[in-house]
Amino acid sequence: MASFPTPLSYTVASYRLPIVIFMMKTLRLTLGGLLFAAGMVLTLLPGSILLVIGGLVLLSYDWPRARGWLKFCQGSMTRSARKIDAVLLSRKLR
Repeated sequence: MASFPTPLSYTVASYRLPIVIFMMKTLRLTLGGLLFAAGMVLTLLPGSILLVIGGLVLLSYDWPRARGWLKFCQGSMTRSARKIDAVLLSRKLR
């Protein structure tokens, strides 16, 4: 015979799900904030913008304002990469 889950198992599973979701949201926001802050502190070092972008990606899941900042950062990175490419391609090889 097949065993069917008892009503108690439904209540336990439905009780734990919001806790797990809350913990994941808290972890995402904390890690995103730390990455963003570390990237802002290390702005003078090359490659630190990746920390800022990573932090904004994690924050954008739960915080709508971070989505706007993420789009701005991605757009500015695209523009600066195009300028650097144009400068590098315009110089003569020696």
